[in-house]
Amino acid sequence: MLAIADGRPETLDLKGILASYLNFQYECQTRKYKVLLEKALEKEEIEEGLIRACDVIDAIIRIIRSSKTRDEARGGLMKQLAFTERQANAILDLRLYKLIGLEIDALLADNRETKDNIRKYKNILKSRENLDAVLIEDLEAIKKEYAVTRRTRLEDAEAAVVEEAPVQEEAVVFVMDRFGYCKTIDQATYDKNAETVESEYKYAVPVLNTDKLCVFTSAGNMHSVKVLDIPAGKLKDKGTPLDNICKYSSDSEEVLSIYPAAQMEGQKLLFATADSLVKIVPCSEFETNNRTVTSTKLNDGDKLVAVILIGMPLDVVLISDSDYVLRFPLSEVTEMKKTSKGEKGMKLGKGESLAGAVLTGETNTVKVRGRNVQLGRLKEGHRNGRGSKIRP
Repeated sequence: MLAIADGRPETLDLKGILASYLNFQYECQTRKYKVLLEKALEKEEIEEGLIRACDVIDAIIRIIRSSKTRDEARGGLMKQLAFTERQANAILDLRLYKLIGLEIDALLADNRETKDNIRKYKNILKSRENLDAVLIEDLEAIKKEYAVTRRTRLEDAEAAVVEEAPVQEEAVVFVMDRFGYCKTIDQATYDKNAETVESEYKYAVPVLNTDKLCVFTSAGNMHSVKVLDIPAGKLKDKGTPLDNICKYSSDSEEVLSIYPAAQMEGQKLLFATADSLVKIVPCSEFETNNRTVTSTKLNDGDKLVAVILIGMPLDVVLISDSDYVLRFPLSEVTEMKKTSKGEKGMKLGKGESLAGAVLTGETNTVKVRGRNVQLGRLKEGHRNGRGSKIRP
Protein backbone atom coordinates (compact mmCIF):
# COMPACT_ATOMS: atom_id res chain seq x y z
CA MET A 1 0.00 0.00 0.00
CA LEU A 2 1.24 3.49 -0.86
CA ALA A 3 0.97 6.76 1.02
CA ILE A 4 1.87 10.25 -0.21
CA ALA A 5 4.37 12.32 1.78
CA ASP A 6 5.71 15.61 0.38
CA GLY A 7 4.46 14.60 -3.06
CA ARG A 8 6.43 11.31 -3.01
CA PRO A 9 4.81 7.86 -2.64
CA GLU A 10 5.94 5.81 0.36
CA THR A 11 5.25 2.15 1.22
CA LEU A 12 3.35 1.63 4.48
CA ASP A 13 4.86 -0.91 6.91
CA LEU A 14 1.66 -2.88 7.64
CA LYS A 15 3.46 -5.44 9.82
CA GLY A 16 4.99 -2.69 11.91
CA ILE A 17 1.63 -0.94 12.27
CA LEU A 18 -0.08 -4.19 13.29
CA ALA A 19 2.68 -5.01 15.79
CA SER A 20 2.39 -1.54 17.36
CA TYR A 21 -1.39 -1.92 17.61
CA LEU A 22 -1.14 -5.33 19.27
CA ASN A 23 1.52 -4.15 21.72
CA PHE A 24 -0.70 -1.26 22.68
CA GLN A 25 -3.66 -3.61 23.19
CA TYR A 26 -1.55 -5.98 25.32
CA GLU A 27 -0.44 -3.06 27.47
CA CYS A 28 -4.03 -1.81 27.90
CA GLN A 29 -5.41 -5.28 28.71
CA THR A 30 -2.60 -6.02 31.19
CA ARG A 31 -3.21 -2.73 32.98
CA LYS A 32 -6.97 -3.35 32.98
CA TYR A 33 -6.81 -6.82 34.53
CA LYS A 34 -4.20 -5.79 37.09
CA VAL A 35 -6.59 -3.10 38.32
CA LEU A 36 -9.51 -5.56 38.32
CA LEU A 37 -7.42 -8.11 40.25
CA GLU A 38 -6.37 -5.53 42.83
CA LYS A 39 -9.98 -4.46 43.41
CA ALA A 40 -11.16 -8.10 43.61
CA LEU A 41 -8.49 -8.90 46.23
CA GLU A 42 -9.59 -5.92 48.32
CA LYS A 43 -13.21 -7.02 48.00
CA GLU A 44 -12.30 -10.60 49.01
CA GLU A 45 -10.48 -9.31 52.08
CA ILE A 46 -13.53 -7.33 53.22
CA GLU A 47 -15.98 -10.15 52.49
CA GLU A 48 -13.91 -12.71 54.44
CA GLY A 49 -13.70 -10.28 57.35
CA LEU A 50 -17.49 -9.81 57.40
CA ILE A 51 -18.09 -13.56 57.15
CA ARG A 52 -15.78 -14.21 60.11
CA ALA A 53 -17.39 -11.32 62.01
CA CYS A 54 -20.70 -13.19 61.97
CA ASP A 55 -19.11 -15.96 64.07
CA VAL A 56 -17.62 -13.58 66.68
CA ILE A 57 -20.33 -10.91 66.74
CA ASP A 58 -20.64 -10.98 70.55
CA ALA A 59 -16.95 -10.20 70.99
CA ILE A 60 -17.17 -7.44 68.39
CA ILE A 61 -20.12 -5.82 70.20
CA ARG A 62 -18.24 -6.00 73.50
CA ILE A 63 -15.18 -4.28 72.00
CA ILE A 64 -17.28 -1.56 70.36
CA ARG A 65 -19.28 -0.85 73.55
CA SER A 66 -16.13 -0.55 75.64
CA SER A 67 -14.47 1.86 73.18
CA LYS A 68 -14.80 5.63 73.43
CA THR A 69 -13.87 6.50 69.82
CA ARG A 70 -13.99 4.87 66.40
CA ASP A 71 -10.19 4.71 66.28
CA GLU A 72 -10.16 2.88 69.64
CA ALA A 73 -12.79 0.41 68.42
CA ARG A 74 -10.87 -0.23 65.20
CA GLY A 75 -7.65 -0.83 67.13
CA GLY A 76 -9.44 -3.26 69.45
CA LEU A 77 -10.80 -5.29 66.55
CA MET A 78 -7.37 -5.47 64.91
CA LYS A 79 -5.50 -6.35 68.15
CA GLN A 80 -7.93 -8.68 69.92
CA LEU A 81 -9.60 -10.43 66.94
CA ALA A 82 -6.78 -10.13 64.34
CA PHE A 83 -8.83 -8.27 61.73
CA THR A 84 -7.01 -6.18 59.13
CA GLU A 85 -7.53 -2.40 59.05
CA ARG A 86 -9.74 -2.65 55.94
CA GLN A 87 -11.81 -5.43 57.57
CA ALA A 88 -12.13 -3.49 60.84
CA ASN A 89 -13.44 -0.39 58.98
CA ALA A 90 -15.95 -2.54 57.09
CA ILE A 91 -17.20 -4.09 60.36
CA LEU A 92 -17.64 -0.67 61.96
CA ASP A 93 -19.62 0.45 58.91
CA LEU A 94 -21.75 -2.72 58.96
CA ARG A 95 -25.50 -2.26 59.45
CA LEU A 96 -27.28 -4.72 61.76
CA TYR A 97 -29.74 -5.93 59.11
CA LYS A 98 -26.75 -7.49 57.30
CA LEU A 99 -26.69 -10.15 60.04
CA ILE A 100 -30.00 -11.77 58.99
CA GLY A 101 -29.88 -15.14 57.26
CA LEU A 102 -30.62 -14.06 53.70
CA GLU A 103 -28.04 -11.27 53.81
CA ILE A 104 -25.37 -13.66 55.05
CA ASP A 105 -26.23 -16.12 52.26
CA ALA A 106 -25.88 -13.30 49.71
CA LEU A 107 -22.53 -12.35 51.24
CA LEU A 108 -21.27 -15.94 50.89
CA ALA A 109 -22.46 -16.05 47.26
CA ASP A 110 -20.67 -12.76 46.49
CA ASN A 111 -17.50 -14.12 48.08
CA ARG A 112 -17.59 -17.23 45.88
CA GLU A 113 -18.03 -15.01 42.79
CA THR A 114 -15.15 -12.78 43.90
CA LYS A 115 -12.84 -15.81 44.28
CA ASP A 116 -13.83 -17.00 40.79
CA ASN A 117 -12.99 -13.56 39.35
CA ILE A 118 -9.61 -13.56 41.11
CA ARG A 119 -8.74 -16.93 39.58
CA LYS A 120 -9.91 -15.67 36.17
CA TYR A 121 -7.83 -12.44 36.33
CA LYS A 122 -4.71 -14.28 37.51
CA ASN A 123 -5.11 -16.82 34.72
CA ILE A 124 -5.40 -14.05 32.07
CA LEU A 125 -2.30 -12.28 33.37
CA LYS A 126 -0.32 -15.51 33.60
CA SER A 127 0.46 -15.93 29.87
CA ARG A 128 0.42 -14.13 26.51
CA GLU A 129 -1.81 -16.83 25.04
CA ASN A 130 -4.54 -16.09 27.53
CA LEU A 131 -4.31 -12.35 26.70
CA ASP A 132 -4.61 -13.30 23.02
CA ALA A 133 -7.87 -15.12 23.78
CA VAL A 134 -9.24 -12.05 25.55
CA LEU A 135 -8.25 -9.79 22.62
CA ILE A 136 -9.90 -12.14 20.13
CA GLU A 137 -13.07 -12.22 22.23
CA ASP A 138 -13.18 -8.39 22.41
CA LEU A 139 -12.59 -8.03 18.66
CA GLU A 140 -15.32 -10.55 17.90
CA ALA A 141 -17.72 -8.54 20.06
CA ILE A 142 -16.77 -5.33 18.22
CA LYS A 143 -17.20 -7.06 14.88
CA LYS A 144 -20.62 -8.39 15.86
CA GLU A 145 -21.82 -4.95 16.93
CA TYR A 146 -20.31 -2.72 14.24
CA ALA A 147 -19.59 -4.93 11.20
CA VAL A 148 -22.19 -3.55 8.76
CA THR A 149 -22.00 -3.31 5.00
CA ARG A 150 -20.41 -0.08 3.77
CA ARG A 151 -23.07 2.29 2.55
CA THR A 152 -20.71 4.66 0.74
CA ARG A 153 -18.28 4.19 -2.11
CA LEU A 154 -14.61 5.16 -1.92
CA GLU A 155 -13.15 6.64 -5.06
CA ASP A 156 -10.29 8.89 -6.10
CA ALA A 157 -12.41 11.91 -6.99
CA GLU A 158 -12.08 15.66 -6.83
CA ALA A 159 -13.19 17.59 -3.77
CA ALA A 160 -16.94 17.68 -3.40
CA VAL A 161 -18.61 20.93 -4.36
CA VAL A 162 -21.97 21.68 -2.82
CA GLU A 163 -24.07 24.06 -4.85
CA GLU A 164 -26.92 25.77 -3.07
CA ALA A 165 -30.18 26.03 -4.92
CA PRO A 166 -30.66 29.61 -6.13
CA VAL A 167 -33.17 31.66 -4.17
CA GLN A 168 -36.23 32.55 -6.18
CA GLU A 169 -36.39 36.32 -6.43
CA GLU A 170 -39.64 37.90 -5.29
CA ALA A 171 -40.89 41.27 -4.17
CA VAL A 172 -41.63 41.75 -0.45
CA VAL A 173 -42.25 44.70 1.84
CA PHE A 174 -40.16 45.32 4.94
CA VAL A 175 -42.26 46.81 7.75
CA MET A 176 -41.18 48.06 11.19
CA ASP A 177 -43.29 49.64 13.91
CA ARG A 178 -42.28 52.48 16.24
CA PHE A 179 -41.06 49.99 18.85
CA GLY A 180 -38.49 48.46 16.48
CA TYR A 181 -40.31 45.17 15.73
CA CYS A 182 -39.89 44.25 12.08
CA LYS A 183 -40.74 41.56 9.52
CA THR A 184 -41.32 41.12 5.81
CA ILE A 185 -44.72 40.56 4.21
CA ASP A 186 -45.44 39.52 0.64
CA GLN A 187 -46.31 42.19 -1.90
CA ALA A 188 -49.86 40.91 -2.39
CA THR A 189 -50.64 41.26 1.32
CA TYR A 190 -49.28 44.79 1.31
CA ASP A 191 -51.31 45.78 -1.75
CA LYS A 192 -54.53 44.57 -0.11
CA ASN A 193 -53.81 46.29 3.21
CA ALA A 194 -51.71 49.31 2.19
CA GLU A 195 -53.73 51.81 4.22
CA THR A 196 -53.58 49.67 7.39
CA VAL A 197 -49.83 49.07 6.98
CA GLU A 198 -49.09 52.77 6.48
CA SER A 199 -51.05 53.68 9.63
CA GLU A 200 -49.66 50.95 11.92
CA TYR A 201 -46.01 50.83 10.83
CA LYS A 202 -43.41 53.60 10.92
CA TYR A 203 -41.51 52.11 7.98
CA ALA A 204 -42.85 50.22 4.95
CA VAL A 205 -40.06 49.62 2.41
CA PRO A 206 -40.66 47.63 -0.82
CA VAL A 207 -37.60 45.48 -1.55
CA LEU A 208 -36.54 42.29 -3.29
CA ASN A 209 -35.87 39.29 -1.02
CA THR A 210 -32.39 38.95 -2.60
CA ASP A 211 -31.45 42.53 -1.74
CA LYS A 212 -30.23 44.02 1.54
CA LEU A 213 -31.40 47.02 3.58
CA CYS A 214 -29.21 49.91 4.72
CA VAL A 215 -30.37 51.20 8.11
CA PHE A 216 -29.07 54.67 9.05
CA THR A 217 -29.21 55.68 12.73
CA SER A 218 -28.80 58.80 14.87
CA ALA A 219 -25.47 57.52 16.22
CA GLY A 220 -23.90 57.89 12.78
CA ASN A 221 -23.97 54.17 11.94
CA MET A 222 -25.19 52.26 8.92
CA HIS A 223 -26.34 48.69 9.62
CA SER A 224 -26.56 46.36 6.63
CA VAL A 225 -29.24 43.64 6.85
CA LYS A 226 -29.90 40.90 4.30
CA VAL A 227 -33.62 40.69 3.56
CA LEU A 228 -33.42 36.88 3.76
CA ASP A 229 -32.25 37.24 7.39
CA ILE A 230 -35.44 39.09 8.32
CA PRO A 231 -38.22 36.69 9.41
CA ALA A 232 -41.26 36.72 7.16
CA GLY A 233 -44.64 36.99 8.86
CA LYS A 234 -48.31 37.62 8.48
CA LEU A 235 -49.82 41.07 8.83
CA LYS A 236 -50.96 40.43 12.42
CA ASP A 237 -47.65 38.90 13.56
CA LYS A 238 -45.67 41.01 16.02
CA GLY A 239 -42.31 40.57 14.27
CA THR A 240 -38.75 40.43 15.59
CA PRO A 241 -36.79 43.28 17.25
CA LEU A 242 -34.29 44.86 14.88
CA ASP A 243 -31.70 44.47 17.68
CA ASN A 244 -31.87 40.68 17.18
CA ILE A 245 -31.19 40.84 13.44
CA CYS A 246 -28.21 43.21 13.23
CA LYS A 247 -25.84 45.15 15.48
CA TYR A 248 -28.37 47.96 15.99
CA SER A 249 -28.92 48.90 19.65
CA SER A 250 -32.23 50.54 20.51
CA ASP A 251 -30.71 51.72 23.82
CA SER A 252 -28.16 54.05 22.22
CA GLU A 253 -29.41 54.91 18.72
CA GLU A 254 -32.57 55.66 16.77
CA VAL A 255 -33.45 54.60 13.22
CA LEU A 256 -33.63 57.59 10.87
CA SER A 257 -33.88 56.06 7.39
CA ILE A 258 -34.03 52.64 5.73
CA TYR A 259 -33.20 52.19 2.04
CA PRO A 260 -32.74 49.09 -0.17
CA ALA A 261 -29.15 48.78 -1.40
CA ALA A 262 -30.37 48.44 -5.00
CA GLN A 263 -32.24 51.75 -4.73
CA MET A 264 -29.06 53.51 -3.53
CA GLU A 265 -26.90 52.46 -6.51
CA GLY A 266 -25.58 55.53 -8.30
CA GLN A 267 -27.44 57.90 -5.93
CA LYS A 268 -26.44 60.35 -3.20
CA LEU A 269 -27.50 60.98 0.40
CA LEU A 270 -28.10 64.21 2.30
CA PHE A 271 -26.88 64.16 5.93
CA ALA A 272 -27.93 66.67 8.61
CA THR A 273 -26.90 66.71 12.28
CA ALA A 274 -28.29 68.36 15.42
CA ASP A 275 -25.40 70.87 15.30
CA SER A 276 -26.74 71.89 11.85
CA LEU A 277 -23.89 70.34 9.87
CA VAL A 278 -24.95 69.22 6.39
CA LYS A 279 -23.25 67.41 3.55
CA ILE A 280 -23.92 65.21 0.51
CA VAL A 281 -22.29 61.75 0.35
CA PRO A 282 -22.27 59.44 -2.70
CA CYS A 283 -23.95 56.09 -1.96
CA SER A 284 -20.91 54.33 -3.39
CA GLU A 285 -19.24 55.15 -0.04
CA PHE A 286 -21.55 52.61 1.61
CA GLU A 287 -20.91 49.64 -0.67
CA THR A 288 -19.46 47.17 1.82
CA ASN A 289 -19.83 43.63 3.07
CA ASN A 290 -19.48 44.72 6.69
CA ARG A 291 -22.61 44.47 8.79
CA THR A 292 -22.00 47.87 10.41
CA VAL A 293 -20.01 50.89 9.23
CA THR A 294 -19.70 54.50 10.37
CA SER A 295 -21.85 56.57 8.03
CA THR A 296 -20.52 59.99 9.13
CA LYS A 297 -18.14 61.64 11.55
CA LEU A 298 -19.81 63.43 14.47
CA ASN A 299 -18.63 66.01 16.99
CA ASP A 300 -18.85 65.07 20.67
CA GLY A 301 -22.48 65.36 21.77
CA ASP A 302 -23.75 65.68 18.19
CA LYS A 303 -26.10 63.25 16.47
CA LEU A 304 -27.70 62.71 13.08
CA VAL A 305 -31.25 64.01 12.67
CA ALA A 306 -31.83 63.18 8.98
CA VAL A 307 -30.44 60.93 6.23
CA ILE A 308 -32.31 61.49 2.94
CA LEU A 309 -31.85 59.76 -0.41
CA ILE A 310 -31.63 62.47 -3.07
CA GLY A 311 -33.63 62.18 -6.27
CA MET A 312 -33.74 65.12 -8.69
CA PRO A 313 -32.16 68.48 -7.63
CA LEU A 314 -34.36 69.98 -4.93
CA ASP A 315 -34.32 72.54 -2.15
CA VAL A 316 -33.26 71.70 1.39
CA VAL A 317 -35.50 72.68 4.29
CA LEU A 318 -33.98 72.68 7.79
CA ILE A 319 -36.14 72.92 10.91
CA SER A 320 -34.79 73.86 14.34
CA ASP A 321 -36.26 72.94 17.73
CA SER A 322 -37.06 76.66 18.17
CA ASP A 323 -39.39 76.59 15.13
CA TYR A 324 -37.01 78.35 12.75
CA VAL A 325 -37.23 77.08 9.17
CA LEU A 326 -34.60 77.69 6.47
CA ARG A 327 -35.02 76.82 2.80
CA PHE A 328 -32.11 76.95 0.39
CA PRO A 329 -30.97 75.22 -2.85
CA LEU A 330 -29.50 71.74 -2.56
CA SER A 331 -26.70 72.89 -4.86
CA GLU A 332 -25.28 74.94 -1.97
CA VAL A 333 -24.49 71.75 -0.03
CA THR A 334 -21.00 70.39 -0.71
CA GLU A 335 -20.40 66.75 -1.63
CA MET A 336 -17.99 65.14 0.85
CA LYS A 337 -16.66 61.81 2.03
CA LYS A 338 -18.51 59.89 4.72
CA THR A 339 -15.55 60.48 7.07
CA SER A 340 -16.10 64.26 7.02
CA LYS A 341 -18.32 66.20 9.45
CA GLY A 342 -20.03 68.57 7.02
CA GLU A 343 -20.58 72.32 6.83
CA LYS A 344 -22.94 74.73 8.55
CA GLY A 345 -26.50 74.51 7.27
CA MET A 346 -28.40 76.93 9.53
CA LYS A 347 -27.32 79.51 12.06
CA LEU A 348 -28.55 78.39 15.46
CA GLY A 349 -29.23 80.40 18.57
CA LYS A 350 -27.77 79.60 21.98
CA GLY A 351 -29.01 76.21 23.16
CA GLU A 352 -30.82 75.66 19.87
CA SER A 353 -30.37 72.52 17.75
CA LEU A 354 -31.57 71.18 14.43
CA ALA A 355 -34.68 69.02 14.80
CA GLY A 356 -34.97 67.71 11.26
CA ALA A 357 -34.50 68.20 7.55
CA VAL A 358 -36.61 67.52 4.45
CA LEU A 359 -36.31 67.98 0.70
CA THR A 360 -38.94 69.80 -1.28
CA GLY A 361 -40.58 67.32 -3.59
CA GLU A 362 -40.24 64.56 -0.99
CA THR A 363 -43.02 66.26 0.97
CA ASN A 364 -45.20 69.36 0.49
CA THR A 365 -45.62 70.24 4.13
CA VAL A 366 -43.62 70.15 7.33
CA LYS A 367 -45.16 70.02 10.81
CA VAL A 368 -43.97 72.68 13.28
CA ARG A 369 -45.57 72.70 16.76
CA GLY A 370 -48.40 70.61 15.38
CA ARG A 371 -49.04 73.07 12.56
CA ASN A 372 -48.60 72.08 8.91
CA VAL A 373 -46.43 74.59 7.05
CA GLN A 374 -46.57 74.66 3.25
CA LEU A 375 -43.00 74.38 1.96
CA GLY A 376 -43.91 76.14 -1.27
CA ARG A 377 -44.71 79.32 0.68
CA LEU A 378 -41.34 79.48 2.40
CA LYS A 379 -39.03 82.20 1.19
CA GLU A 380 -35.87 80.78 -0.35
CA GLY A 381 -32.65 81.76 1.42
CA HIS A 382 -29.07 80.54 1.46
CA ARG A 383 -27.10 77.98 3.40
CA ASN A 384 -25.83 79.23 6.78
CA GLY A 385 -28.74 81.64 7.07
CA ARG A 386 -31.03 82.10 10.06
CA GLY A 387 -34.33 81.31 8.37
CA SER A 388 -37.84 82.37 9.37
CA LYS A 389 -39.64 81.93 12.67
CA ILE A 390 -42.91 80.04 12.31
CA ARG A 391 -45.45 81.52 14.66
CA PRO A 392 -47.79 79.06 16.43
